[in-house]
Amino acid sequence: MANDETIERLNTLEKKVRLLINANKKMMVLTAEIKEKNAALVEQNNVYKQQLEDFQLKAKTSTLAQRIADNPIDAKRKLKLQINEYIREIDKCLSILNA
Repeated sequence: MANDETIERLNTLEKKVRLLINANKKMMVLTAEIKEKNAALVEQNNVYKQQLEDFQLKAKTSTLAQRIADNPIDAKRKLKLQINEYIREIDKCLSILNA
């Protein structure tokens, strides 16, 4: 009688262990799927970040272009002054190299 009861308990325990093993396998598969989805989402997030940076740069460029268009005389004058400054710097460098 006690032997039958022990065998029945062992069988019940074995069934529970098998259920736990199957549940563990399912969880491992689910974990792998989640990791793949996470990697894909991280990659997509990086793409979106790059697009955002590109849009921000375009917005800055557009704003700068608009400012120049709004005040073309002043912008042209500033640009000419900056170009002249660069030419003076280049001339200085050339004179140093020739010396």
